[in-house]
Amino acid sequence: MGGDRQGVRGREGGVRALHEGGAREARRGETTEAIEIVAFVEPASIDLAYIDKSYWVGAGGKSTRGFSLLKQALIDSNRVALAKTKLRTRTRLAVLRPHGKIFALEMMRYADEIVDTGEIDVPSPNRQRLASSSWLSIS
Repeated sequence: MGGDRQGVRGREGGVRALHEGGAREARRGETTEAIEIVAFVEPASIDLAYIDKSYWVGAGGKSTRGFSLLKQALIDSNRVALAKTKLRTRTRLAVLRPHGKIFALEMMRYADEIVDTGEIDVPSPNRQRLASSSWLSIS
């Protein structure tokens, strides 16, 4: 977080999206009209392979109380919100997590955007190399 931090960017519909410096120009066309909550789920039920990009979001205008209530409800229930939001011209699925005084809005990939692990060619391990690397330990 250097001196090029731009701060609040993309406020629309009571939602403020915070972006870091260099990405500001790339996000000029992005607007967030609304965040529609679809479901509340356990955080562990979301495979991290589906997480694409994260944004910081917070309340603006009259939505401050609603954001505070939602944040407290998510903290108390130990859940996260699955949401739909529009980013540029595409509706995306996202995870809304409480993070301090604001939320982390984590954009998700759809299943067809992720390579199936069965399609990845992984060579068989060389037993001699495994034996010589026995000094490697993960603690």
